[in-house]
Amino acid sequence: MAATAYPHMIFATGPDVITKELLHEVLAEAYPQGTVTDAPLKSVLQLENYAFTFWFDDEADGLAQRYAGYLPEGARRRRLIACTTMIDFSGQPDPEQTHRADAERIVSELAELDGVWVFSEESKRFVAFDYGEPALVAEPPEQGSAPDPEPEPGPAPDPEPGPGPAPEPVPEPEPLPEPSMGAPPSPQVVEEPVIEPAVDSDWTSPPPAVEAPAPAPAPAPAPVPEAQPPASAWPGTYSRPTTDGDDEEKEGFFKRVFKRKNP
Repeated sequence: MAATAYPHMIFATGPDVITKELLHEVLAEAYPQGTVTDAPLKSVLQLENYAFTFWFDDEADGLAQRYAGYLPEGARRRRLIACTTMIDFSGQPDPEQTHRADAERIVSELAELDGVWVFSEESKRFVAFDYGEPALVAEPPEQGSAPDPEPEPGPAPDPEPGPGPAPEPVPEPEPLPEPSMGAPPSPQVVEEPVIEPAVDSDWTSPPPAVEAPAPAPAPAPAPVPEAQPPASAWPGTYSRPTTDGDDEEKEGFFKRVFKRKNP
């Protein structure tokens, strides 16, 4: 719940523009049945069981300059910036908004004074200025207790364990053939896997074979004449010098041979 209601900022060009006496006259004329109480730095308007408070500050040089940007386009800002007196106006908390009309009446009466500007903290606009469109005022909360804050989301609950995937059936082992009674069982031959050589993916065809030139025939070696040993090397043989008698003996031998062949 807000501590105050209907907050407004009232600016004046000097302390003599809107004094406490002038403020009390305006309030007494608007609400003759009300009671105005004077206190240090403030004035209080009491309407039966509800009160409006006016806090005075005569040393507010430069404060109005912060609000000059809220003036409508074309409004003169120089006089507002020159204001040195500020009055903080607000009422007691009013959840039912029963005194909104009273607050609007008070600020309208003050905004008509020369040298006074009244700014609404709710609509962010100056009272009695034409902005060309209606002001948007935040609607007060409904009567009753403040709305319960939304619960903060807690940690997400852990997911419940569900049924896991069904186990795959285990194949039953094939029965081994029963050995015959006559011969002992032959051992089973386990085929070894054939390991193929890895083939490079970039190799598509074998490179062409390069035929090597046939070697030239080697030249046949020249025959080596067989060395004949000298006659003197043979055992039992020797040469003797020839004589004239030997020639005659050979001639007689040839004559005898030819006579036998040709009678």
